[in-house]
Amino acid sequence: MKKIRRRFLVNPGYQLSQGGVILASHLLVALLIAGICSWFYLFVMDNGVVCNHNREFIRYLCAGALFVTMVTVFWAVRYSCSVAGMMIKLDMIMKEAGRGNLPSGSIAFRQKDHFPWLARSMNDCFAQMKQYRTDKEAVLQKISTIQKRLAGGELNVKGAAELLRQAVGEAANEETND
Repeated sequence: MKKIRRRFLVNPGYQLSQGGVILASHLLVALLIAGICSWFYLFVMDNGVVCNHNREFIRYLCAGALFVTMVTVFWAVRYSCSVAGMMIKLDMIMKEAGRGNLPSGSIAFRQKDHFPWLARSMNDCFAQMKQYRTDKEAVLQKISTIQKRLAGGELNVKGAAELLRQAVGEAANEETND
């Protein structure tokens, strides 16, 4: 399996939508704060201050809100890598497994990825699939041996049928025991 190069935007659609939600929520909060501050300065203070701080206050408020919003959006996009990167890795592993290439080692995610229990579940699933593959190969080997013995005249049809029943019965018993 190829190694995934670390990138900032692993899945742009997902990560930018997460950043967009954060951006929208911050803009809503900034507008709410600006409205409250404007109301406070216009109606509560009612020119009771010595000099007019309204213009400077709004600039500072906008600059602070912009800074906090940008930091939060950056954090949201960066944080979403721990979900998007893991999902891309799972997708690659599952596509390979669908082609019959089960992973040779155990699956492990990065330390900061979410859902570490999912790696354990996937490892258990692939171990079971490998066991099924081994059982299937063993049964096919037995059938091949029976076929060769039957073709060579070592077995009659009744004996071959009995050996086939035993091979299939053993495989069925192993499957129900798992």
